[in-house]
Amino acid sequence: MKRNQKIRQFSVLFICGLLISLATIVACRKTIYDGAPEMHIKNTYNQLLVDYQSSFRDSILHFGLEISNTEKSMDIMDEELDIDFKGKKYLNSIYETLNERSLDSKYNSLTLKQVRQICFSLRELISQSTASLNKEELNSPNVQGMYISLAFARRILKNKLGKTPLEKKILAKKMSLGIMDGPAVPVSNVQPVYAQDVFGGYELGLSAFAMNEDIIVNKQAFLDVVNQDASALIQDDKGLYVFQTVLNSISATTFSLKDLLTEIDFYVSLHPENLGSGSGSGCPAGWWPSGSSHGCCGNYNGCCWVWNPICYIHDKICKKCKPAWFCLSGCKPDPTPAPGNMEAFSFIEDSIPIEGNIFLPQPLPSPIYYKKNYEYLSAYIPQFSTEIIFNSTDSKYYSDNQYLNIVPDGYYDSPSEIFGNNHVYYLIMNGVVVNKYNVTIIPN
Repeated sequence: MKRNQKIRQFSVLFICGLLISLATIVACRKTIYDGAPEMHIKNTYNQLLVDYQSSFRDSILHFGLEISNTEKSMDIMDEELDIDFKGKKYLNSIYETLNERSLDSKYNSLTLKQVRQICFSLRELISQSTASLNKEELNSPNVQGMYISLAFARRILKNKLGKTPLEKKILAKKMSLGIMDGPAVPVSNVQPVYAQDVFGGYELGLSAFAMNEDIIVNKQAFLDVVNQDASALIQDDKGLYVFQTVLNSISATTFSLKDLLTEIDFYVSLHPENLGSGSGSGCPAGWWPSGSSHGCCGNYNGCCWVWNPICYIHDKICKKCKPAWFCLSGCKPDPTPAPGNMEAFSFIEDSIPIEGNIFLPQPLPSPIYYKKNYEYLSAYIPQFSTEIIFNSTDSKYYSDNQYLNIVPDGYYDSPSEIFGNNHVYYLIMNGVVVNKYNVTIIPN
């Protein structure tokens, strides 16, 4: 009894400490940086001239971003934005502001290639400008304004890519439940809100500013990481069980972090059979992870009082402390390498071709065969199949003549490029070819 009381007392102290830390992080952004020197960086990155200026006064970040083509000296982007850091919902206001401005018709004429080039230019700007900064300097709103600028460019990119089938499915699920934001049906008053727009690592002071929908999850690669962690444990970890269950329930091979967090949200909310005493531990739900589980913010005995998948996901994104401009200083690389040949997480601009467009050779076969996982490419195993039709209007591949259903994400075997055991596979994500691989099939 006394032990349980001590655990509860420690849990309360831990929660208080975490809340104080979060409040301190937010307060620091709003006070100690107020009146900081203005920033002005103008340089050429990735063949684009980028001019970034910012100032922070009275908790308001004002920054200007001008990007032009050095060859033609024409403005591609010219924006001035004010971000108000006051109030509890300032992160939501950032997303709304960026999203609204990204819909301006002046960006309609930009191509995917141009917007992607802008994203890589801003990443280079950030990488070069932050290389020598410490964590406190990186947290400055003036510096984070560069990351917000990148998030703005990604909004334009996201608008051009449109909604994925999984995003449409999640939206329909939300509408059927009568909710549009936040958790579907709160399990308890201690349940955190997962399906937010801004990456939670930024709020926790673990990473730079980024949007959840701009972080792309490779399902199989992340599931491999989770399974590896689970197999290394002596006893079951219910935090990892949540990740395993949700990941296995998603049919898409790639999706945004926002989609994953929303699906976790639905899992937590729509399993009333798991509600209860938490096996007598005082936890809010029967499935609830322990204080030592993956995804619990902290490490202690008893049930977890602050469980958030971001605490686990951030560690996996930054397992190699790369990219350094995102993971911030003070990061320690994971000594255990992740399994598989593909990264579990990438950014939206990395999920489409960097140079030009890649297309399957014509004529297209009917049907076409594909594999779902990278590690299966060289294996002689049965393949999935689907009809495939190219839509010249949006340069995407569909499985029907009405262009209603994009072909499943996967690695497509090109029948005209098979030479003995050598095959060429095209990786298609959201209907677009993003890469191709020359593979030697190893017979069983």
